[in-house]
Amino acid sequence: IHKLFDVRQSDIDTNNHVNNRVYIDWALETVPIEIKESKILKSLKVNYIKQLSYGDSIEACSEIIEDDSIVKFIHSIISNETEYCRLQSTWE
Repeated sequence: IHKLFDVRQSDIDTNNHVNNRVYIDWALETVPIEIKESKILKSLKVNYIKQLSYGDSIEACSEIIEDDSIVKFIHSIISNETEYCRLQSTWE
């Protein structure tokens, strides 16, 4: 699952970098609505690797891993083929 975003001014914190919350928003945008409507987000792990800035273009990518009633996603925030953030969400 892939979605493209441009870093907006409202995504920037006081240090002129993307606010940590925005990486989570981008990642969760790739979770299908069917999962959001039928399951509950039980855990979220975030590994911030590099900082993004205003004007950058990013791709939010997710890989789904289904295991019985649990659905996990491995999310990656990428710009210019470089990973900036990796996340894992677990839905039950």
